[in-house]
Amino acid sequence: MTSANLNFTQRRKIKSNLVDVTIKERNDDFIRVALHMDSKALSSVEGYRLVLDAFDRGQHERKVISNPADQDFDFDLFPIDANLRFKIRQVSSGIDTGRVIAATADIRPVEAEGQIERKPFIVPEIEDLGGLPWQIVWEGDIANPKLVLNSRLSEHFGSWHHPALQALYLPSMVRDLLSGIIARHESLEDLDEDTLGSRIIEFCRVSFDPAMPSTPFHGKSEIDDEWLKWIEECVVSFSETKWRNGKSLMDQMLESGS
Repeated sequence: MTSANLNFTQRRKIKSNLVDVTIKERNDDFIRVALHMDSKALSSVEGYRLVLDAFDRGQHERKVISNPADQDFDFDLFPIDANLRFKIRQVSSGIDTGRVIAATADIRPVEAEGQIERKPFIVPEIEDLGGLPWQIVWEGDIANPKLVLNSRLSEHFGSWHHPALQALYLPSMVRDLLSGIIARHESLEDLDEDTLGSRIIEFCRVSFDPAMPSTPFHGKSEIDDEWLKWIEECVVSFSETKWRNGKSLMDQMLESGS
C-alpha cells in the first residue's frame, strides 16, 4: 500500500518534537536508521499499526514499527548518499483499514556520524532587486523559472542559508513556484522529468500528506479550488518539516536570535 492509497480525512498531527530519527550507518547495502518516539505521541481508541515511511527522489520504502520507544531499521532501496526524509503514520487496522489516524510532518533525520554534502532543493540566484525581497522570473522556459533573492538580504544576513532569512522567504517561494507552474501548464504530462517544475511537484507529492488532485492543471486560467487547497497544504507541511538539526524553519529562525 503506497501513500497515494491512504485516506487522510480527519487525521491527527503527531508532534515532531516527540520523535527522533537518526541515521546510524550508511553503506552500499543499506542505510540504518534509529527511531525513538515519546509515548505521548500516540493516543487512539481504535486498532492501528504504526509505519515509518522513507522517501528520496521518487523512491519510497516502508517499515512497520513494532517498538516505537527504541527500534532500528535497515532501508536497502536507496543509494548510500540518499537525501532521506521520513514520515511516521498511525494507520487504522479496523473497519477503515488504511485510513491514517495520525501522522507527523516530514522529518529530516540527524546523521549520527558526519554529514553527506547535498545540494539544497531550492537554490536562489543573488541579484539586486531594488525593493523586492525575492522574485521568480518566468521568462524563457516556464518549466524552469529563475529563483532570485535580493542581494541586500543576502549581505545583511550573511548568506541565503541564514535560518531567519530562509524561514521568511522559502514558504512563500514554494507557494508561488507551485502556483506558477500549475497556472502555466495544462497537466503534469507537459513537464519533463528533469525540469524544476516537475521536481517541485514530485517532491511535494511524495513528501507531504495531502493527496495530489487527479484533475488537469487547466493552464493559463485560474487554478481550481482543489489545486489551491493542495498547494496551501503543501506549504504548511513544508513549513512544519524538520529540515536542519531536527528543527523546522520557524524553530531555526527563533533559535538564531534574529
